[in-house]
Amino acid sequence: MKKIFLFYLFFCLAISLSAGVSFVSMSDEESYNSVQDFTNTYEINLNKHQTNDIVKCQAVRLARNWFVTAAHCVKNACEEGDCSFQARLVVGPNYEADFTTTQAKKLSRKIFTFSKTKLNTTELLYDIALIYFDPKETKTIFKDPSTMRILTENQFLHRVPNRAAYVRAINGTNLPKILVINTEKPFILERDLSIISIWSGKKTLLQSSKQPVFYSPKVSNLVTRNFGVIKGISGSGVMTNTGELLGIVSAKGDLVRQTPVDSTVTPLLYIAPFDKEVLLFISAHIPNISYIVADESFCRSLTKTEEQELKIIENVKLNLK
Repeated sequence: MKKIFLFYLFFCLAISLSAGVSFVSMSDEESYNSVQDFTNTYEINLNKHQTNDIVKCQAVRLARNWFVTAAHCVKNACEEGDCSFQARLVVGPNYEADFTTTQAKKLSRKIFTFSKTKLNTTELLYDIALIYFDPKETKTIFKDPSTMRILTENQFLHRVPNRAAYVRAINGTNLPKILVINTEKPFILERDLSIISIWSGKKTLLQSSKQPVFYSPKVSNLVTRNFGVIKGISGSGVMTNTGELLGIVSAKGDLVRQTPVDSTVTPLLYIAPFDKEVLLFISAHIPNISYIVADESFCRSLTKTEEQELKIIENVKLNLK
């Protein structure tokens, strides 16, 4: 995860969004309020070819053979040459199943970054990339993580307590529905957010606790107070409590408020959202992607004071680290 140091006060502006696909009512399966709901998000490792450098991130399964992740994850590991890819499917105290590439030299050709992506000292735009993995060039490896001993599939299945979770993970079922932002005006999202943090197979649920989520089209990001996201979780799917994939974890930052006496720091979370152009990019690779266009039920209005504060956040120079 990239680090951004920001010095400003921030609020945001909201408007109604044009309706697209009919709004989907929430069910227990769509609420994303437990670790078990996140069977579409994986811990991934990207290894630059012929080096020991490993980039740890997360990715969301959008289709049987496609993952979406943060562009800066693949840029760091795969942009300048060949790389290998590993997705940890199911992990427990004495069992682990991984998707692992067997032909690393070809993987970099199967990583697709959105054309408008910009990652530099002044802009953090469209931090989104797709990874395609071919089953013929990817094998499932079973092992005991405590000893790193390779297991057969039968040995693995005797250890894993929930075989159904393994079947869902390996087959890519329970795929998320993308929430598409269809507006050029700012708004505040009226949804609670959940993110799964995966570290060495251990999963922790992070929730926004009703913190406001601000969208600025000028900086092409959703911004909210950070609620526990740390480095290494870039690319994780940000899910709404009504079951949509809102965006991808992109960066964190510090909002510093200075007074004559002291200063306070508010940690921020930056989320790369899906808009119409990103949807077209994804649909070009995954024709039958499931999505819903945000309507007026997803946002709220704000005050004139908040409109003025929004201009402050949009003119801040970013310092990526």
